[in-house]
Amino acid sequence: MHRLEKIIREAKAAGRTALIPYIPYCYPDRKTFWKHAASLARHGADVLEIGVPFSDPVADGPVVESAARQALESGAT
Repeated sequence: MHRLEKIIREAKAAGRTALIPYIPYCYPDRKTFWKHAASLARHGADVLEIGVPFSDPVADGPVVESAARQALESGAT
């Protein structure tokens, strides 16, 4: 069984939905990103979906597009 599938099944067996927040890498900057990622993990996130910012994120919508732009400006590579 895939690790992600196991996490989702365990959450379902416990009567809850798995918490899988999305966080863009280096948003708003590298230091803050790691602080937020650690906080999400400490406060119950089952999985973190980390978005890789790129220069043309038009399929992601305006909020993620703005976050990607800011992450790139702060040094995401």
